[in-house]
This record gives sequence, C-alpha cells and structure tokens, in this order.
Amino acid sequence: MNINLFGICLISVSVALIAPANAGCPPGLTLADVAPPTDISRTFIRKGLGEYGADRKGGTKKHSGADITTRLTTTDPMAYAVFAVAEGVVAYAKFNGLTYDDGWGQVIILDHGNDCYSMYAHLAASPFIPWADDKAQPFMVKLGEKVTKGQHIGFFVDIDKGLDSTGNAQRTAAGARWQTHFELIEAPSGRAGSGTIKGDIFGNDGKSVDPTALLLDLGYKIEDL
Repeated sequence: MNINLFGICLISVSVALIAPANAGCPPGLTLADVAPPTDISRTFIRKGLGEYGADRKGGTKKHSGADITTRLTTTDPMAYAVFAVAEGVVAYAKFNGLTYDDGWGQVIILDHGNDCYSMYAHLAASPFIPWADDKAQPFMVKLGEKVTKGQHIGFFVDIDKGLDSTGNAQRTAAGARWQTHFELIEAPSGRAGSGTIKGDIFGNDGKSVDPTALLLDLGYKIEDL
C-alpha cells in the first residue's frame, strides 16, 4: 500500500495517506520515500491564516498552501532549512514580486513527475542573500537540476543578518515573518521556465492541492503562534 499525495484533497486529514500501488503524485511512493520540507522538530503549520483554504484578501482569495513557521531564535541555520519533499527536477527558481516584501519572494518549484509539483516560497537564497537589485540570486539549486528526497534546497530566513523571509511574508504579523509557503500543484509534468508561476507551471489546467494530510502524516502539527 502506497501514499497518494494528491489523494489528500479527497479524504479527511485524519485518514492515513494510503492508496493503491503507483497511484498518486509522485507515483508509487510510500512515506519512506517522502521527506518533510523542513525540520519537523522545530517547525509547525501556522493555525488559521497559515492553513490551506484560509480566507485571504478579505475573503476574495483562498490560501493555496500551508505556511510552515517556527518560534525559534537560534544561531543554527539548519533550523530554517528547506528540503525537497521527494526526488524530482527543478522546474522553477526565481524571485517573484516587484519588491523585497511583495509576492512569493524567492520561489523554488520541483517537478516530481506524474503531474505533481511542489512549491517552496518566501525563501532566502544561498548563501543567505535574499535580495539584489537585479533579482538574479545564487540559488542552491538551478533550473533543470535533479534533486533527491530530503536534499537541502534553501533556507526561509537569515537569522544572523536579522532578515525575515522574502515576499509578502514580510507584511505578516511579526511572529509569522519566518516561514516558508509549501504547496502541491497538479499540472502536466515537464513544464519549466523563468517567467511567471501561472504561465510556466500552472498554465490553464493546473491547480493547487491541499498538502495538509501529507504534512500531518510526516509529523507536523498545526499550532497557534
């Protein structure tokens, strides 16, 4: 019996992620083949506004992923590390937004095959350089690069320099400014680019999928800040 990542939108979050062999996205994965996107001992899903489906912009928009955050202030940079949830190929690695505190900030999207992508937003770039005038950042991974399950692909804060996560995470409540937005996207595999996420990855047929059950199965908790 195998995990069905995209089956999570059809079942209660209290139900184990079990599906027939080779079902789901990526295909045929068990929990042993999937890694938490952050250190689960030091991060959690922000309750309320950080949960999938939460009202945004006065109820005119729904939150399309889960905000994973932390209460910690530590000099250990790995407390803020971000990891590939499964093996795949980098389909997108670019700053999104007009200013440092706008949009998704630094974004990495991985193509896992079987019409499944995972997105990691509000990242700092390696080595902890979250902004430059030309927005050309030295990401830890590059477009087209193959990654392994659990591979370290970035950070969501630079604690040493006192910099919050990039993008509109800068505009959230002070305690929520250290976060990464984790999202699953169902769209035809093989897409990639350096334009917009809508145009390069979603297209006209892509959609966001609730990652909550997957994250709970991996050991995350939903907590108030």
